[in-house]
Amino acid sequence: MKTTKICVIACVALVASALPSQNLMTARADVFGPYSADSGPFADNYIHTWCEGLANYIPIWRDSMQDAMDYLDAQTVMTTGSPQTCNNSTDIWYDVYGSDVLGYYVRGLSVCRIDLTSEGVCGSAVLAMNRDLLTTYMDRRKTSCHEIGHTVGLAHSSQLTSTSDCMISGNYTFTFLNSHHKDHINSRY
Repeated sequence: MKTTKICVIACVALVASALPSQNLMTARADVFGPYSADSGPFADNYIHTWCEGLANYIPIWRDSMQDAMDYLDAQTVMTTGSPQTCNNSTDIWYDVYGSDVLGYYVRGLSVCRIDLTSEGVCGSAVLAMNRDLLTTYMDRRKTSCHEIGHTVGLAHSSQLTSTSDCMISGNYTFTFLNSHHKDHINSRY
């Protein structure tokens, strides 16, 4: 009996020491801007406007984007609004494409389209959604929240936790930002 206890304790310690540190319950800071491989650029200021690009919009696409922008406005210092006419000062050009354009596994993406400065500030971004993969309101709302997050400098969430937010990649239904990501935004803008 005594030998079994020693083996169990030693085996658990051995397994724990072999695990990568990211699997242990330790705090880890994430990247916030400026346009790294995992994060987006910083927005040029706290006023974050959007427009409907070239796609033929119907309410199911407009509503999910508007709801995500309204959430950003209500939960952070960012100020958003209703869609406006697209021009070079519009922060987000929102558009919808098929898998044939975006790729068969790409749910959405955001790319700086104008004025990416050496400090990682983007004057205007394209936010593209995949109509073939985003078939429900929750899919569209989560992906809108995720891509909008990249347009203000947020990185992907690294782990699925009880406080996971829309910045986690993949097929999840989180439609909000966690407090850590809101703090990033509120401290920058």
